[in-house]
Amino acid sequence: MRNINEKYKTTFIIITHDNRIANKTNRIIEISDGKII
Repeated sequence: MRNINEKYKTTFIIITHDNRIANKTNRIIEISDGKII
């Protein structure tokens, strides 16, 4: 996915509870009780 992102300037939205996956991303947005925190 990173290669596709860099080549085509594509955005991926990944929802996970796994910090190992989240830590591989460029940006992390946390949501709690339906609100961005």
